[in-house]
Amino acid sequence: MHRAGWVRKLDYFGRIVLPMDVRRDLGIEKQDGLEFSLQEQGIILIQIDKEQCRLCGSNHSLMPYRDSFICIPCIRELKGI
Repeated sequence: MHRAGWVRKLDYFGRIVLPMDVRRDLGIEKQDGLEFSLQEQGIILIQIDKEQCRLCGSNHSLMPYRDSFICIPCIRELKGI
């Protein structure tokens, strides 16, 4: 990355824009998922693996479902409900 930090203002709807060079360097594309968690020091953004189970987050034994994935163990669990 080029810099250690960036300053961005929230827009009218409370959104921020990630700088293009950050998105490019990290391979973040439009509609990609980002997880954020609140920490005492601030907010941490984590890039979500594009191919992971929509229910449990696993990246093993995945089956495509609509625009995401569900793992076989979760499918089996759902069938038992």
